[in-house]
Amino acid sequence: ERGAAAAMRDVAQELDATRDQLDLILRHSADAIIMVDAENRIRFFNEAASDIFGYSAAEVLGTHYDVLLPPESRGKGEADRIRQSVEQSSTVRDQECLRWSKDGKPLALKVTGAAVKGPGGTLVSRFSFIRDLRPIKKLREELVRAQSLAMVGELAASVAHEIRNPLASMLAGLETLRGELHPSGASDEMFRKLLEQIRRL
Repeated sequence: ERGAAAAMRDVAQELDATRDQLDLILRHSADAIIMVDAENRIRFFNEAASDIFGYSAAEVLGTHYDVLLPPESRGKGEADRIRQSVEQSSTVRDQECLRWSKDGKPLALKVTGAAVKGPGGTLVSRFSFIRDLRPIKKLREELVRAQSLAMVGELAASVAHEIRNPLASMLAGLETLRGELHPSGASDEMFRKLLEQIRRL
């Protein structure tokens, strides 16, 4: 009996240690992790979810999942449709969607959902593993902008080259004419201004 009690104690300690490790992983994951029960109430909200959505866990635990949806989708069965989709397929992978932050800003996210089912196959809860796409979208936009600037730079260099050659010929021709004609007064001033403007261009 003592051996069985010791074995049970060891199993209980192992289970506690495993639970603590799992809790640590879930809480400190780089991805946002949200667990929602069968009634669409938020039951788990990790630190990354707080960072993305702006809510503390205490603010959302026990509230309806609708709080994370865009205002126009709240109370219109969107959370139920998500639940049914996850329940039917057990997982939903890398679905891009729009959610809403506490301060009223839209969030572009990629969500993977997983169902937790009870013995009868009914949905007990679902986990959402969420990635914030905004940094990726920002990088894409910056890349497009950099490519656009590079194209503008190439175009500017090309235009400058195409303009510089004829201007150099005009400058040389005017300087030659000025040297041959030896203008004075208003004529010399006109030559001087023309040469000055061509050099400026």
